[in-house]
Amino acid sequence: QQAGKLVIGTSADYPPFEFYNSNYALDGFDVALAKALGEQLGVEVEFNDYAFDGLLDQVRLGNVDAAIGAISVTAERREVVDFTNLYYIGSSAVVARPSFTQTVTSAADMTGLIVGVQLGTTYQAWAQQNLVDTGYIPQDNLVPYRSVRDMFTDLRTGKLDVSLMGKLTADLAVSGRGLKLVGEGLSPQQLAIAVPKGSSLVEQLNEALLALEADGRFAELSKLYLSETPLPNVTTGGAVVSELPTAVATPQQPAATPQPTATPACIDSAKWISDLNLDDKNMTSPPILIPGQDFSKGWRLQNDGTCPWSADFALTYANGNRIESAMGGSSVKIGKAVQPGEQIDINVN
Repeated sequence: QQAGKLVIGTSADYPPFEFYNSNYALDGFDVALAKALGEQLGVEVEFNDYAFDGLLDQVRLGNVDAAIGAISVTAERREVVDFTNLYYIGSSAVVARPSFTQTVTSAADMTGLIVGVQLGTTYQAWAQQNLVDTGYIPQDNLVPYRSVRDMFTDLRTGKLDVSLMGKLTADLAVSGRGLKLVGEGLSPQQLAIAVPKGSSLVEQLNEALLALEADGRFAELSKLYLSETPLPNVTTGGAVVSELPTAVATPQQPAATPQPTATPACIDSAKWISDLNLDDKNMTSPPILIPGQDFSKGWRLQNDGTCPWSADFALTYANGNRIESAMGGSSVKIGKAVQPGEQIDINVN
């Protein structure tokens, strides 16, 4: 509040929670909710868009004040970030092509199938634990995607048998992408906003969430984006502002011989420093290129994580506001080691 700005990280390829609308602007329930929270707190909200699998790392590094992006609360995630009260409790779904004839009611029903999931999500973790580790499918049959759009494409073209995702996202896929719902309810989801460990922002956001619920703004956003009326104090289904479930206490065990503390895993992260050419002035003045024109685009990036980059690290297209945004660009390896804090110039043809 002293800075007058709240920097929010999101991953904008998961409608109806976050996406780019027809005007190429960030939109969705999470985006609108974050803006309403900023208004309630009296601060401007600035969004940064990341690939989902790196979203919580940006919170841990302090590059954002908070992250909202249909983030499910799990015990593992609670070890590295803090969460606000829950703002949505929903269900998962299984989506397939129209020619798929099975109904999926359990993990066993996916035996031998090729299963798509978004990288870094609880759906990937659920599939690993309940499909791969149990032997229902081999590891190669679990296919993670950075882009939900690419996952839908491979599902329609037959490279995947089924995909796992949230029920609301599945409903949109069914209505707009020629797919069908073949199962639901395998992995309930509890969504909350992530903040750095120990941040006082948790209390402020919780108070703001309750204020939005009390004055009806939360219900308005739920109806607008999720086509739902939130039900207070429920435990299944619907949009809701509720407290996080408390961790279950484990029985005390006899004292064991102390073991060395594990070294925390380092974090990969890249930060944009500047455009080397074709500067679009933060999309306020994009350079003009003729359709079909070949060009090279360069950026200066900084390793702002805690892991060194090896020469095999690459700049790779993840997603954009529409499928054509890749523009035929290929992955480019950085070609040398880059230590945390160092910068590197990379050009893509």
